Amino acid sequence: MRVTSSTPAFIPQSTQTSAVSRSALKKGQSGADVLELQRTLAREGFDPGPLDGKFGDKTERAVRAFQRANGLSVDGVVGPVTRNALAGGIVAPPPSTPSPSTPTPSPTQPTPSGDVTPVETSRSRTDSIGGVSTYKVAGKNGVAFKSGMSVDADGSPNAYNKQNTGLDALGNAGRPGKWWGIATDSHGKPFVQGPNDPSPGNYVSTTSLEDTRYPANDPRRYVDSEKIPFIAMAPQLRDQGLKLGDLVAVRNERTGKTVFAVVADVGPSDHLGEGSIKLAQELGINPDARHGGAGSGVSYVAFPGTKKAWPMTNEQIQAEGRRLYDSYGGDAQLASATR
Repeated sequence: MRVTSSTPAFIPQSTQTSAVSRSALKKGQSGADVLELQRTLAREGFDPGPLDGKFGDKTERAVRAFQRANGLSVDGVVGPVTRNALAGGIVAPPPSTPSPSTPTPSPTQPTPSGDVTPVETSRSRTDSIGGVSTYKVAGKNGVAFKSGMSVDADGSPNAYNKQNTGLDALGNAGRPGKWWGIATDSHGKPFVQGPNDPSPGNYVSTTSLEDTRYPANDPRRYVDSEKIPFIAMAPQLRDQGLKLGDLVAVRNERTGKTVFAVVADVGPSDHLGEGSIKLAQELGINPDARHGGAGSGVSYVAFPGTKKAWPMTNEQIQAEGRRLYDSYGGDAQLASATR
């Protein structure tokens, strides 16, 4: 999760340029810099263990989780790029020139209560990610886009195993020495589920959104793709205010069905439109992580700043997502934003 507060959390803005060139922090080190790192990680929801100024296993796991959530190289070392991200110093790509459409009389979207929410037709293009444009609508809290949907099995206890017979291809979780979709110990060795876990013998598959009540080797720490509708966001969406835990409305234009989801993972920087197995199932899209998905016809609107306490049940996600979607303007507003 990116630090967005105007108050610096790790590196003072006045010294940021020189600070990022300092020596890297890594496991085995200790001191005031490590303590400040731990405090920053804890504030942002990445549990570093005791705030003791000692860079041990738990702090390394927290750094790896932060790097994974921010689309950085996952090595557990706080070098210049990770320092900059902790300081909120990731530079966004130059936004596309806004292109408001010509205002026309606003249609309306009825809500379940009978109220009518005006549909705003003036929109601005805010970015282009992997060839997909994102849009914001004047006066509305939402980042909208239209693409297809690839299926993300991450977080499912059945996602990956050594034999490559899991729900998804093992190569999508990384490779030995550089796993990004599998939980590992401090030596980079994948955790294997035991007899009391949901899928004994399979690896523990991770998501960037975590329930920190559970340890890193417990599948319950991660968001189960088979049970929770979620999307994986491209890292650039953080620059439009989106964070892990925020809520999203996803509409299958072919069936007219809208389902609500949570932002639970971070995807590649050149791709928009990745959803969990549960989300695909609910939308009527082939949920096979290896061969399923949809090439087009899926509209999304993500609601920045709407994270609730995690975890949430699917029922809670649907109820809160519906409330946000109705406030946004519902299907008519999403259709106007992504036209």
